[in-house]
Amino acid sequence: MTRPPAYKWAFAARFRRHAFGWRSQPAVQRVRDAAAEIQKVAKKDPALAAAGAVLFLEKVSPALEQVDSSSGAIGTAVNHAIETCATIIAEGYGYEITGLDVLAACSSTLDAARNGGSVDEAEGRIRVLVAGPRSTAKDRIAASLGTRTNS
Repeated sequence: MTRPPAYKWAFAARFRRHAFGWRSQPAVQRVRDAAAEIQKVAKKDPALAAAGAVLFLEKVSPALEQVDSSSGAIGTAVNHAIETCATIIAEGYGYEITGLDVLAACSSTLDAARNGGSVDEAEGRIRVLVAGPRSTAKDRIAASLGTRTNS
C-alpha cells in the first residue's frame, strides 16, 4: 500500500532560526499567514491541522528570537496565532495527542511568549485551557506553571 505524500506546510520553510532579523513587520505578516494556513487546512483535515499547529509552535520561537518587539505588534500577532493553534490542538480534531505533544506545545508557546514579551498573557490562556476536566497532560502543564487543576 502506498502512502499519500506528506503535506508540505508553506509556513515551515519561512520559520527558520533568526529568519526575520530585527524587522517586525515581515514577521507579523508571516505569523498571520501561518495561522491562516493552519485554519484553512483545519476545515478539510483537522488532524493534519493539529500536527501543523504543533509544528508552528515549535518553529515560531527560534524564528522570532531577534525580532524587535517594542511596538507590541509581534506579540499581538503571536498571541492570536497561539490562540488559534491551542484551540485546534485542545479540541483534539482527530489528532492523537500525547503528553509529550502537549508539553512540547506548552514549552514552545511559552518560549514564543517570552520572545514576544507577553508571558503573562500566554500563561493566562494556558491556565484557561487546563482548567477543564482532570488529565495527565493538564496536570503536567499545570505543574510547569505552578498551578493546580480541578479534579
